[in-house]
Amino acid sequence: MILRRVRMLILVVCLAPGLAVAEEIRKEFHESFDVSKGAVLELHCGDGDVTLTPWDQDRIQVDVQYHADIIKIGLGSRPSFDVSFHHSGDRVVAKEQIKGSMTVGFYSHSRIAYTWDIKAPAWVGLEFHGDDGDIRITGWKADIELMLDDGDLDLSDITAGSVRINLDDGDVEGREIDAALQIHGDDGDIRITGLTCPEIQLATDDGDIDIDFNGPAPNRLTASTDDGDIRFLFPAQASFAYEIETDDGPIRLRLPDGSDAGREEKAGGGKVSGAVGGGSGLVQIRTDDGMVELIAE
Repeated sequence: MILRRVRMLILVVCLAPGLAVAEEIRKEFHESFDVSKGAVLELHCGDGDVTLTPWDQDRIQVDVQYHADIIKIGLGSRPSFDVSFHHSGDRVVAKEQIKGSMTVGFYSHSRIAYTWDIKAPAWVGLEFHGDDGDIRITGWKADIELMLDDGDLDLSDITAGSVRINLDDGDVEGREIDAALQIHGDDGDIRITGLTCPEIQLATDDGDIDIDFNGPAPNRLTASTDDGDIRFLFPAQASFAYEIETDDGPIRLRLPDGSDAGREEKAGGGKVSGAVGGGSGLVQIRTDDGMVELIAE
């Protein structure tokens, strides 16, 4: 039975090129929800790019633009794009939905443009689930939780209790973040500048980590990568103890005058520990294969 269907599919595709149909799909979705303090936006954004902007109105506005050019060969319905919305209590849920399927044949996208443009009060909590798309969030003042498969993330001007990010494949760029920060990526670089939060956990399996810390002292900062370099920049008046370890890569220290190490370089891997200032915080850095730099500005 399976072999017969495969033969039918080959026959349709190879002998009936006239069945190929080019289609253009354009859809727009616009929804608005009144919210109050304590509200949470749960977004399942699929492959779309997301731009989130704060505003001073007590409502969430979601605008979705979908434009795709597809080529269809065969019989049956082609998949269609839709968005579902649900508002219950303090939670607003927006979710992409792909419906329909080809019964005989196949289809492909020659072009697709798919965006979410969201405006909401900065005090709305965020829970985002994405497959393959970039996300940009600026000016936020509530907790953020992001679970993304493939796409780049841009965060700026964030003041919140916590920011938690899990990203399989993509880069993270952050600027001016004051929140308990957790980032884990499988394949991508992490670059954070203007960081002032006291609790920081950064990890990537394959990528570089670049941290520019502006605060007096992190309570605890951990940064690790299996394959990549790590650089930690900090103000000369900062105070923390440090523990650095590499399996295969140099360790370079450029510490303030009067610290226990000053300027030091250790080639070929190993462990280095010490303190800057009074050592009131703790910085732990590890890379299996890469260089570590600890530099006072």
